[in-house]
Amino acid sequence: MKKVYKVLSSVALAGIIGATTLGYSQTPTSAASVDKTVSATEKAATTAPAAAVKKAEQTLKKITGTAYKLDQSDFLGGTEWSYSVKKSPNSYVLIDAKGKISSASISTGKMTYHIQEDKLSHTSESIQLETVDSSVQRAVDAVFDKMEGVEQGKLSGVSLIKKGAKQVYEFMFVDGEFGTWIEIDKKTLNVQSVNARALADDLFEKDQEVIDKYEKSIKALTEKELLAQAAEQAEAWLGVDLTGYKATKGAFPSDRVVFEKKGAPTIVGNFNSDGLFYSIGVKYL
Repeated sequence: MKKVYKVLSSVALAGIIGATTLGYSQTPTSAASVDKTVSATEKAATTAPAAAVKKAEQTLKKITGTAYKLDQSDFLGGTEWSYSVKKSPNSYVLIDAKGKISSASISTGKMTYHIQEDKLSHTSESIQLETVDSSVQRAVDAVFDKMEGVEQGKLSGVSLIKKGAKQVYEFMFVDGEFGTWIEIDKKTLNVQSVNARALADDLFEKDQEVIDKYEKSIKALTEKELLAQAAEQAEAWLGVDLTGYKATKGAFPSDRVVFEKKGAPTIVGNFNSDGLFYSIGVKYL
């Protein structure tokens, strides 16, 4: 029997994503307490050179086939600026003083173009569940059967990610305040990645004491311990054997670890303060 998913409304989804955004403030300074005169030089720095903006816009048109205009800018320091895009509220573009795009995400209708270093990295298109073969949906359901502490919840959307010849379905489910993303390779039906936010530490609006305790726990976990835990979860969630892999913890973000083995796919994961992975997947982007 084909499983019937309950689809979450976009309005409800927006509220959930906003409530589960990871991030915390490290003693922010009140704007009212700062008495600073902005010089003409500082004002000029908030906007990239006109030639750089024009070049970036030309690159966007070449990649997407549509003419876009960069809008509001933020100076990021050094020679980098972040721009919003006119008539595309969910888009952003990062450029340098020469107009090179280091990173960009351009949303148009149901399609999103992801750009890295002036080149198209991949696209992501919102699609209807009815267009997805039932075998893919069964593969998604099988992942939930193997996860503990994660409820499937309601389906909020399905996307088709394309990178060259590779095509991957991404399913997003929401249960209360938590979202779960599962990616399935369209051709092989292999699980590409799982991201279960219900298993992540909740640091949103937490005080510094909680954050410090979290960071201490994260740093205390060894690469050997993380590899052992990842081997168990990668086998269950992805069907990937991590025998012979080497683990390397990252400096930023501190909860990230990369697993590598010569001649084998690279696996990337994010773990919580208990050493359990809330996100793990085969790197392909």
